[in-house]
Amino acid sequence: MRVPVLKLTFLYILVLLHGCSQAVKHESLSKEKKFTLDCMSVLPIEGAEKDLDIRDDLRKAIHSQLSISGIKLTPIQQVNSSLELYAKDLNLKLRNLNLSKLVNCKYILSGKLTNNSNLNLVVLTDFRIGANFEIHDALNDIVLWSASYDSSSTNGGIPLDPARAVEATYLAQLNNSEDHKQMLIFDFAKKIVKTIPNLKYSPLTEPSSSEETPVFISMEPTTQSEIQDDPEAKVRDLIHKLDKTPKSDFKKRLTYLSELKILRPKDHWLLYENARLHYLLGNYLASQKDINESIHILEQSKKSDMAYFYLASRIALARNDRLTLLPLLEKFSAQNMGVSFDNELMHLYMDLGRYKQALNLIKKIVKKSAKSDVLVLNQFICEAQLNMKSEASKDGVLLLKKAIRERDQNLATKVLNILNSSSLEEFIEDFHILKLEAESIHQW
Repeated sequence: MRVPVLKLTFLYILVLLHGCSQAVKHESLSKEKKFTLDCMSVLPIEGAEKDLDIRDDLRKAIHSQLSISGIKLTPIQQVNSSLELYAKDLNLKLRNLNLSKLVNCKYILSGKLTNNSNLNLVVLTDFRIGANFEIHDALNDIVLWSASYDSSSTNGGIPLDPARAVEATYLAQLNNSEDHKQMLIFDFAKKIVKTIPNLKYSPLTEPSSSEETPVFISMEPTTQSEIQDDPEAKVRDLIHKLDKTPKSDFKKRLTYLSELKILRPKDHWLLYENARLHYLLGNYLASQKDINESIHILEQSKKSDMAYFYLASRIALARNDRLTLLPLLEKFSAQNMGVSFDNELMHLYMDLGRYKQALNLIKKIVKKSAKSDVLVLNQFICEAQLNMKSEASKDGVLLLKKAIRERDQNLATKVLNILNSSSLEEFIEDFHILKLEAESIHQW
C-alpha cells in the first residue's frame, strides 16, 4: 500500500506572512539621556531615484504617525520649501543647522531607504522594504537616536497541484495590490515611531482656526454643488487640485494658490507660498508684497519663522533693494546662520561704505573658516579706507607679493591703485622694487 506523504490540500507551498519582519533595531545615542523631543522636522527619505514614490509614501506615513503622538511637527511643505530655497546643497551638518533655524525646530529626523524589492511570479509575490533612520539635535550636531528596520510580506506559493494554482495566484496578487503595500508602509512607520523615545505632547495654546492651519494636505475632491454652496468646499477642491499638480508647474500651482489666498487672506503660510512661487517665476515685486504681508501676520501672532525672513532676503537681493536686505542679513549674522550670510553682509557693508562694520565682520568670518584671498583683499581695502596705515601696508605687501608670485596682473593692478590712492607707499620698505616687479607682470 502506498503511504501518502502529503494530502492533496497541501500539495503546494503556500506562504502567508503578512508584515513578516524582525524587530526594529534602535538605540538612543545621546550621552544626555534625559533629552525631550518637543518638535520634529521629517526630512525627505534618501535613496535611489527609482524609489521616489515609496520614499515619499514612507515619509508621509512617519509624519502621520508622529502627529498622533501630539509632538509639534514642521509641515512637510515647509521643510521642502526651506530645503529648496537654501539648505539642500549644503553638507549634512550645515544643512541640518540652517534648516533647524529656518523652521524653528532643532530636532530633525532623517532616513535612508536600504531595500525596496518586489518579486512578482504571478503565483508568488514578495514585497520587502528596509530603511535606516536618525534623529539629530541640529543645533548641537548630535545624533540622539538611530534605528534600522526591514519588513517583508510574501503571499501565494509554488503550486504542486494544478488545482491550487488559482488560489495561489489570488493570494499572490492580493499581496501585490497598492492598498496592501500602503498598509505595509503604514505598519512599517508605526513600528519605527513606536521606538522613538521622549516624544513630548505639545497641545495647542490657542484655539485652532483656518488662518493657522496649513492647507497643504491631501483631500478627496468635492462635488461641484458643494463648491458653489460652501466656501470651505471650494478651499478643499483647490487644495486637492494643488496636491495633484506637479511641484515643477509653478504657474499652475500659483493659480490655485492665488485663489486660496482670496478665500483665506490671513493665512500667512499661503502668502508665503505665493511669495515663493512668484520669486521662482521672477515676479519679484508681487513676491515682496506677499512675503511682507505674511511676515506682518506672523509677527502679529507673536511668532517667527526664519524661512520667511530668508525668502524676504532673496527677494530683496534680486531687486537690489539694499536697505531692505541689510537688516535681514544682520539678523542672520547675529543668529550665526552661516558664513555665506556673513559674506553677503560683508560685501553689502562695503558697498554702503560701512568699512568698520565690514572689517569687524571679516574678523568674525576668519574665526569660523580659513582666511581666503578674497577676505585678505577685502580686509586690505577696509583698512586702507579707514586709514589704518600700518595694517593696510602689511596686508598690501602680502597681496602684492602673491600677485607677483602667481603672475596675477589684475590683483597687482588693484593693490597698486589702492596703495597709491591711500598714500601708503612711504610705509612700505623697498616699495619701488615691488612696484617695478608688479608692473612688469604683463610683459611676461
